[in-house]
Amino acid sequence: MVGFDRHQATLDAATELGLDARPADDTSAETDLVVKASGGGVDVVIDTVGRDDTIEQADRLVRPGGRIVGVGYSPTSAYRVASTRLVLGEIQVVGSRYAHRDDLEHAVAMVAARAPRPIVGMVRPLEAVNEIFDALAADDVVGRAVLDVAGVTEGNLP
Repeated sequence: MVGFDRHQATLDAATELGLDARPADDTSAETDLVVKASGGGVDVVIDTVGRDDTIEQADRLVRPGGRIVGVGYSPTSAYRVASTRLVLGEIQVVGSRYAHRDDLEHAVAMVAARAPRPIVGMVRPLEAVNEIFDALAADDVVGRAVLDVAGVTEGNLP
């Protein structure tokens, strides 16, 4: 499994967790590590961003007969695959909200048991909400940004 991202701090955090994380613009990694190593692409590409460049990358990475799962979305982008590739390559493009109620219950139980290590890159009080928006727009957040409306995490997280 290989992941691609364009934010160096996110790549560093993923690598620290033991994941194979590569820069999104590293075409040699894309070609050598994914397409050639797998014999023509990967079975499934999960696009968590949904921007034009990530959708195009998903199309390059998926093998004939493979599936692109769109989890991320943007109001200005569309999941497009050339009709010849879609039909002759039998590429599936599916959308997913990525979670059902039972998935969320399971995730909450895992967090309560401290099974996953959440990556929280920023916590701000409600009155500093614009700081979060600015940091997100500047790609300065690794993991999640948390808006603390109850004042319970102050001093405990970044």
